[in-house]
This record gives sequence, structure tokens and C-alpha cells, in this order.
Amino acid sequence: MTAISGLISSVALGKVGYYQPFLWFGAVLATVGSAMIHTLQLSSPAAHYIGYQVIAGIGVGAALQVPLIVAQGISSRADMAVAVSSTLCKFSTDSVRLHIVTLLTTSVSQFIGGTIGVSSSQAIMNNRMVAQLPPPLGARVLEAGATGLRQAFPNPQILQEVINAYMVGLKNAWSFSIAMGCMAFLVASAAEWKSIRASNVEARNTGSAAIQRATEQSSQQAVQRRLKDIGVAWLGPA
Repeated sequence: MTAISGLISSVALGKVGYYQPFLWFGAVLATVGSAMIHTLQLSSPAAHYIGYQVIAGIGVGAALQVPLIVAQGISSRADMAVAVSSTLCKFSTDSVRLHIVTLLTTSVSQFIGGTIGVSSSQAIMNNRMVAQLPPPLGARVLEAGATGLRQAFPNPQILQEVINAYMVGLKNAWSFSIAMGCMAFLVASAAEWKSIRASNVEARNTGSAAIQRATEQSSQQAVQRRLKDIGVAWLGPA
């Protein structure tokens, strides 16, 4: 579902031009889906845990590829390779606002974010799960893994205790996902409101070039006037 949502959002972004609504939409759906998964219980029907994952997957897919497309659309030709292949932090000549989307969600930061996110969630789940069990039992649970619980704990009472501990760990891991979804919404709010349509990008580049030329001419004129004043002041006493 994430791949399908990503494909649809990429096509829609080319039509709309403005990317910030897609980041908001994806962050909201990812947060809502994570919160709904957090409410799952052992007795929850299949329709719930499948539907909730679909909602979260749509949200993640809607925003996942958008920053990479934006990095290509708003970066200059000289910065294109750096913006796409690594984390780029720069200030534009016409605004001091940080290119926050390019900074946080280009290729390298996506890979690093995925690694840190998965390892953090895994650590949260394992720590909270083991905390619910006696020390010897917790070590056996980690050794058996999720797929080997029934073979490692044939006693139904102990198995139920282990499963309940697993649910506590999973809920805490999804709490971390909810917090990251809320942070993604705040980060999206800090993004620049720009259109990545070719016509809008060309107009901005043309305007920036004109402003730069005017600034250079004004600076040259100021320097010439200053040199002239210095020359007059130096020749005056003579």
C-alpha cells in the first residue's frame, strides 16, 4: 500500500505543484494509523489490524518520496547531485529560511532515519517487554523470538503471560511511531511554500538572476562612488 500511495502522490504532486499539503496529509495519516494500531488488543479482528496498517501505509507512502522530488525541483543545477545524494543544508539567496525538507529527507537521511527508527522501536519494544517478565523468562523470550514462542513455552499460562508482555512492548513501540508522526507534521509546517512546477521554478530562477544582477551592479556603482570620494579627499589638500 505504501508503494501505491507513493506512486499516486508523486503523480498528483506534478499536477498540483505545491508539496507542503502532501507532507501534511502523509504525516496526519501516518500518525492516525499508528494511533489506531496502538489500540489493538489480542481479541481485535483481522479487519482492524489490516485496515489500520492500510491507513498508516497510505500516510507513509504519500509523503515518503515527496522530499526527494522537491530536492530535485528547487535545487540549482550545481547543487542537484548533492541535494539528491546526501543531506543538504543551505540558505537561499532570497530567503534566510532553512531548506528543511532538503535537510531532513534526502536519500542519506532517509536511509539513516529508517535504520535509527527501526532500531529504536526494537529497543523500546524489547526493553518494555522484558520489564514485564521475570529475568530468566525475559531472556528466553528474546532468544525464542516471536515465531518460536509456542515451542519455547508450551505451558498455556506462561505463554499467555509472555504474549501479554509482547503487547505491552508493541504498544510502547507504536507510541514512538506516533511521536515521530507528530514531529513530521511540525517539520512539514516549517517547509517553504513553493511550487515545483517547471514554469514556476523557471520564473523564480529568472527573478533571482535579475535580482542578483541588479545587486552586483549596485555594488559596483557604490564601490566606484566610494573610490571617487576617496580620490577627491586625497587630492583636496594638495
